[in-house]
Amino acid sequence: PLTTLDVSAHEFGHGITQFTANFAPGTQESAALHEGFSDIYAACVEHWATPGKQTWRIGEELFNASYNCIRDLQDPNSNLAAEGPHPDTYHGNYWNNNGEPHCNSTVLSHWFYLLSQGGSNYNDLNNFYNVTGITIETAQQIAYKAETMLYSSADYVAARNATIQAHTCPNNLNFSRTLP
Repeated sequence: PLTTLDVSAHEFGHGITQFTANFAPGTQESAALHEGFSDIYAACVEHWATPGKQTWRIGEELFNASYNCIRDLQDPNSNLAAEGPHPDTYHGNYWNNNGEPHCNSTVLSHWFYLLSQGGSNYNDLNNFYNVTGITIETAQQIAYKAETMLYSSADYVAARNATIQAHTCPNNLNFSRTLP
């Protein structure tokens, strides 16, 4: 039953990540980054293959009753996601202090949504943001380039630094990995 396009693309995303950053499994932030990048790939594939279809909910075709998706990249705090509300901000509301990677992954995947689509609001820590979207096509290049600069035990600080570096060098695909 979990063979929808975005869920399948998410699983293939794990394979991509294994051969780029090779994030360590478990409950640390690197595992959350692994899940977050896989959700990013799911959104990108769904956007490319089915333009006009809802892009930002993972597994929306699996539900027809109480839930509308597995995770919501546009609104991680949604109560309609089968996994429940997730954080939109590092250590924000719903952050899992035990490091559950599916829960904490939405910090990265929500960043990707905002980078792609833009938006303004208050985050989980009550900080106001106003982001101008740069399109999903441009954002996916930055996300992939950033992932190739990360390493197995990377955390959100490393991911932040890699995304900044990927953005400031958009035409250079030959990045060297950032070492811990």
